[in-house]
Amino acid sequence: MLLRHAKSDWQDSRLDDHDRPLATRGLLSAGQMGYYLRSNRIAAPDLILCSTARRARDTLAIMLAAWGERVRTRFLKSLYLCGGDGVMRRVHAVPDGVQSLLIVGHNPDLHEFACGVASTGTAAALDALRDNFATGTLARLDVGAASWRDLQSGGALLAFTRPRDLE
Repeated sequence: MLLRHAKSDWQDSRLDDHDRPLATRGLLSAGQMGYYLRSNRIAAPDLILCSTARRARDTLAIMLAAWGERVRTRFLKSLYLCGGDGVMRRVHAVPDGVQSLLIVGHNPDLHEFACGVASTGTAAALDALRDNFATGTLARLDVGAASWRDLQSGGALLAFTRPRDLE
């Protein structure tokens, strides 16, 4: 799974980009996504890789609280604006014992990664993914690789859920 951080607040121009908090809309959509996961009985991943940016950490904390799950999490500064190839490098480093993974990060990184990996799925979901990976959006993928280090492309986009889809 891939989760782009929820909508961030740009009001305080003195803050470094890495330290921007969530906007009110982001706070609400992060909670909505957690309730969506809970109500649809979507299983928690074995591991979460999350950017150290405040907006990513806050999105994850709110979503997990609403989902009602506790998951082993690694916070990685190297997921902060690393590009699609950077996301792929982090995925390739995931141990084989991890069966499912959630990455909480940024654009254009997640968009590039998802478009490069997802080659099948419904036309509507693939079109939505290719169009825009909006803030707060969750992409669920089945990558089909025997090992994380073997992942390249050929994955299936199972669902592409935007905050506006939950309203």
